[in-house]
Amino acid sequence: DPASMKFSARFVRRLDYYTGFVFEAHAPDAAPDKPVIGGGRYDR
Repeated sequence: DPASMKFSARFVRRLDYYTGFVFEAHAPDAAPDKPVIGGGRYDR
């Protein structure tokens, strides 16, 4: 359900590797520091 999604600008992923959009997704029942998926744009 998209209405149950939350957005946060707080980020801990290494940003020097990516050249554009970066994301992580967390499951509500998982540890807060363990994303279930993550990635981003890399053009180098």
